[in-house]
Amino acid sequence: MIKLVIFDLIGTLIDEETFLEEVDVLDEKLLSKYGINVDRDKYNALKPKVLDEIEHLPVKLAIKPSIFYELCLKHLGVKVQERTLLKLSKEFDNMYVKSVELKKGVKRVLSELKMKYALALVSDTAFYRVNGILDRYSLRRFFDVIITPEQYGRKKGQAPFRMVMRKLGAKPEESIVVGDRLKSDVLPAEKLGMYYIKVGKVGPGEIYTWYSKNIAGIPTLIKSIERYSWDKTPSV
Repeated sequence: MIKLVIFDLIGTLIDEETFLEEVDVLDEKLLSKYGINVDRDKYNALKPKVLDEIEHLPVKLAIKPSIFYELCLKHLGVKVQERTLLKLSKEFDNMYVKSVELKKGVKRVLSELKMKYALALVSDTAFYRVNGILDRYSLRRFFDVIITPEQYGRKKGQAPFRMVMRKLGAKPEESIVVGDRLKSDVLPAEKLGMYYIKVGKVGPGEIYTWYSKNIAGIPTLIKSIERYSWDKTPSV
């Protein structure tokens, strides 16, 4: 029997594609606003490397609001006051929260599932962005537990999922992780003995037992997992 459904946020409930398409232009305007001059080609080429660098930093450093600009400008040899970096980063985060979009059908699906299961949100996104998004779209009311990396680290370390199950009294075989990423959603769930539902795009050669193209298909898949779990339960 399924008791708990754990959702990822970005890419699962929230679509950031529109923001990502416009991010270079927004970024350039912000840097100009704060009087920061950089070589645009070098800066744009550096961005993916810095994002990868942040991914491998300890969580306490990785979630620092100004860390992206701090590292980019450091690599480019551009010195900027910490206070300016913080203002710049805060404005960028505000733009991000205002630009990302709630995926179609999310509230309907969460309302339906909330009537039967405990729901939790576990995100690798920093709390200040998560809080802004939850407040903007009034999503907080759907979740019994909300966990961001500041509390128990990144999802690939499995600790956030363990904590959610502990808090809500569910075993791995009674829990489902719904997310769009292999490394931070699917694999941790599998390692812990939880069920998973992969949402969204599928990479070349990727095959998933439980998959839905969009959020609308989640309730039906959960019912299928319920039947599957019952079939696996030993008869007494």
